[in-house]
Amino acid sequence: MSPGREHGRLWAGNAASNLGDGISHVAIPLLATALTTNPLLVAALSMVYSTAKFLVVLPVGAIVDRMDRKTIPWISNLGGSVLLAALAALVATGTESVPPCTWFLP
Repeated sequence: MSPGREHGRLWAGNAASNLGDGISHVAIPLLATALTTNPLLVAALSMVYSTAKFLVVLPVGAIVDRMDRKTIPWISNLGGSVLLAALAALVATGTESVPPCTWFLP
């Protein structure tokens, strides 16, 4: 018995999202090293990124349990895409620096 077409679409979307998260986890410290030579700032940005994810997981998990399961991926991926586009705009215009980059962390 096949899990169905919807399951395949959900799996593919989740896989793409996880790949994007992994790339972000590598790219953000690399961006920080391009902006500054201070290893403390690079480490701080990586720590803020990881800590923010850790602190957000439990409360958001409780909220998500009360929401429609079909809209949650749309909302979360749309929000992440907007923040990533804003960060890309900062990089493209050359106005990026380490402190504003911390604003775009989840």
